[in-house]
Amino acid sequence: METTQRIRQSLDLATIFNTAVEEIRQLINVDRVAIFKFDPDINFNNGEFVSESVVGGFKSALETKIHDHCFDEQYAIYYQQGRMQVVDDIDNAGITDCHHDVLAQFQIRANLIRTPLAIISSSTGILQNFSDRLSPEKKQAHPEIIQKTIKHTVQLLDDVLMINRAEAEKMEFKPEALDIIGFCRHLKNEIEATSSKHTINFSLNTSEPTLNDIVVVQFDPKLIRQILTNLLSNAIKYSPENSSVDFRLHIEHDQLIFKIKDSGIGIPEKDQINLFGSFYRASNVGSISSTGLGLAIVKKCVDQHQGEITLNSEVHKGTTFTVRIPLL
Repeated sequence: METTQRIRQSLDLATIFNTAVEEIRQLINVDRVAIFKFDPDINFNNGEFVSESVVGGFKSALETKIHDHCFDEQYAIYYQQGRMQVVDDIDNAGITDCHHDVLAQFQIRANLIRTPLAIISSSTGILQNFSDRLSPEKKQAHPEIIQKTIKHTVQLLDDVLMINRAEAEKMEFKPEALDIIGFCRHLKNEIEATSSKHTINFSLNTSEPTLNDIVVVQFDPKLIRQILTNLLSNAIKYSPENSSVDFRLHIEHDQLIFKIKDSGIGIPEKDQINLFGSFYRASNVGSISSTGLGLAIVKKCVDQHQGEITLNSEVHKGTTFTVRIPLL
């Protein structure tokens, strides 16, 4: 809310960028977040950092002029298509020496994100140049678009960092003794509250005795939350309005089984084999917004629990994900 208010108080692009980088850096807890502006008139060879949030002890990148002919030769075409380059270790990323040297100047281990910042820039430009022609409703809409885009960018960076931690085997596994039924019901209510046009139907099937509908088992709440939040959010995202999602919890003597079923667009068979790969999106999702990392994160979290995840899907009919977590 505070970020939204700060954005609404200003139509200045620099202020909005400065707000965005500061909020993102604090939210994902990194040393530096910066926005780099290319000069497209000279084939993306030159550019400069136009906004930055950086912790003390690091050299500021602001207003630093960069000449990088490698970017133009190898990456500009992807940049123009709105694609990303993810670099978590520039020494082992397979990038060219000249591009490596440019990144190394500023200790960069970051995403190059074009599309979200282009949206922010576009909305800001409209407010700056055409504010007097906009209706009150449209004036209100553009700050909300900017805030939504910032949240998307933060989610993207959060997802990338989680994937990197998992691949570096630094993802923590901290099981706790908790009530799994209460946990699922709370999560169901939390996610359902974010969508006024969908309902989540939670059901329970257990072979274990319960006391006041409570079953205490060992699981990592952060990892299980990641798994269920991603699957339930996807089920809502890819389902038609005014539809419902089935969320079933089966408790057996040696495992937890979560089933999440929707009546959405389904996943083409040709896409299913790659679905848990980073940045992979099914061929039929169209313009539906996604980081392309949610299911990759789900798979990493399931693996941490030494569990398994399977899916059954048919185009235009829906998808069911089944997650099996062995009890500790």
